[in-house]
Amino acid sequence: QPNCYNFILTGFIPFDFGATKRFSKGEDLVIFIEDAPIAPDIYEDATGIDPADFVGMKVVSINGVPTLDYFREFGNTRILWDDSDSTHLNHVLNKWSYSIRSSNTHDFAPERAEDVMVLESRNGKRVTATFPWIFARRSAMGMSHIAATNDTAEFIEACTRTNWLYSATTGSSIGEDPL
Repeated sequence: QPNCYNFILTGFIPFDFGATKRFSKGEDLVIFIEDAPIAPDIYEDATGIDPADFVGMKVVSINGVPTLDYFREFGNTRILWDDSDSTHLNHVLNKWSYSIRSSNTHDFAPERAEDVMVLESRNGKRVTATFPWIFARRSAMGMSHIAATNDTAEFIEACTRTNWLYSATTGSSIGEDPL
């Protein structure tokens, strides 16, 4: 596929994950939903789920797998920067590598239509929540993008131009924007 596909749509869930240690409870590392900064209005409009309701909650498991193990497996099979579990977790926590699925380095669709997370509130109450993966135009999310077009020939021409490159390092376009 031409590189331009990932500059039109992105799959996402709205969460920014964080990690902390809870020495008082004997846990090594706790993964939690730190924020919901990734197009929360678009997500709520599409799903009816207000992402802000889950901010601050501990993520006990994702799709039936303990969270740290789930992110470890995700990193080892999808991120592939190197063989380091800590580097992979860093990408999940600091670069939205799990939450956003469309860029030069994370251009793959989610493995399932939704994630089922067991979450725990600060008072210890557990809830199971289902979060659908949704797709939105990158432009609606304020991300670098190329314009979508209804014209197939125009789309193919834009995607195959050799004078338009995208720099993954700087996140900027080099040369002419195709559309």
